[in-house]
Amino acid sequence: MTVIKSNKILASPIEYLYDNFLKQLRERKLDRPKIILMNKPFNLYLTDDQADTYIKTIEDEIFKKQIYYPFKKLLKKQTENILAKIEGDLDFIDLGPGYPDKTLPLLQYLSLHCNSLRYMPVDISKHFLDITIEFMKKYSYETIPLNCLFEELPQIMLSHKIFREKRVRLFNIGFTFNNYPSRKIFSLFKKYLANNSVGLIATETINDDITKALEPYKTKKAEVFNFMILQNIGFEQSSFKYFVNYKNSCIEMGFDVKKDIEISKSLSLKRNDKIITSISYRYPKEYFIKLVNRHFPKSDFFWAANSNICLVKIIGEG
Repeated sequence: MTVIKSNKILASPIEYLYDNFLKQLRERKLDRPKIILMNKPFNLYLTDDQADTYIKTIEDEIFKKQIYYPFKKLLKKQTENILAKIEGDLDFIDLGPGYPDKTLPLLQYLSLHCNSLRYMPVDISKHFLDITIEFMKKYSYETIPLNCLFEELPQIMLSHKIFREKRVRLFNIGFTFNNYPSRKIFSLFKKYLANNSVGLIATETINDDITKALEPYKTKKAEVFNFMILQNIGFEQSSFKYFVNYKNSCIEMGFDVKKDIEISKSLSLKRNDKIITSISYRYPKEYFIKLVNRHFPKSDFFWAANSNICLVKIIGEG
């Protein structure tokens, strides 16, 4: 099996993480309390342990009840409508598949309605790709993994020979959409969706009471998963207090420093400093619809029954 690899895979990811932490700590070091941003999405998946812990986190029953089960019901009811008129020779490009069971109903439908189907999982985590490849061995889909950043994919598509064939392309980012600011991910999707390609995004919208949306991120599993970023660079969890907030359309997760921690003779974390470890974007329903339509006028919205879970089908423009 051919694996297309990035030229930007970090040779020493933990060293990169620590250097970035120190750089932020040195900047305007007299300003306190300091907020250190460690929330680049790939920071959560730098090691195999992080990838495995992520899967355990999203398998928590709170996550399943709130997100996975409604989404599964949505696909069961709407897959035919979502994928209508997609036919021919198809590349299904799965952006951040994690454990790809949610993708399976889409692939099963497409395999019956397309002339040929190639499944292309895209992830910066080689470990996640290995999990996906192992899962797909149970099925007959041709699988071509891409071990790269999402941001590199447009250039890879221009330069790699497998993308020179004339095929329909479907880009599925699913709930990974929530990991990125809307301006960034929509800008990237516009590059993906040239030549009338199709995109799928999924999200959970919010209403006036944000309490329910925060619940999956307040679990002990979510806390352990988030702390692994700091554990990777040598910190002990007893020195920090986990927090989950919602502001500026973001569910923000991270840690307050409980006591001064000396890093070196000239650098230290101070009590009440904050370290942001991850962000998940959430928008009110009507705002989300307007946001998508502003960037992609050819969009269809599919909603899970009695839920804020939504899947959007986007048609790119040639």
